Amino acid sequence: MKKQLVLFLSVFLLCTLIYINPFQPAPFAPDIVTASGQKAEVIEGSYCWSSFIGIKCVDKVYTSGYDMASSAKVKKVAPGEVIEIHYPRQPGTTAELIEWLNENQSTEAPLTKNEFTAPKNPGIYYYSVRAEWRRGDGEHAFRIEVVSESK
Repeated sequence: MKKQLVLFLSVFLLCTLIYINPFQPAPFAPDIVTASGQKAEVIEGSYCWSSFIGIKCVDKVYTSGYDMASSAKVKKVAPGEVIEIHYPRQPGTTAELIEWLNENQSTEAPLTKNEFTAPKNPGIYYYSVRAEWRRGDGEHAFRIEVVSESK
């Protein structure tokens, strides 16, 4: 009976540790997935994160979300295509999506149920997404290119 209890508690503790992942060194990077199932490249920005081994804050050298997104490969999407921002572990608060018009101008982009709609006009669009968890926060950036459908 004691062996079974020890085994059960050991398995329970192991499962709990795997779930909370106290050794996670940085925030969870999101997958940016198009309606066609393709993933956009995501660039990691500044973050602060608390793990079992300590608290770590990292400041990246980017001057803005626009600058950060500029280093990502462009993912081509159709006008009005639905794009999903999926985190391996859901943030504690809603993620914030920012569209960057240039180095100094940005606007909050609508994000509903972790999805947003690509603009209808062709062009390259720059985005940063920021999320918070109980253990910290992080920012990531990506670019999309809206291309007209060829006839």
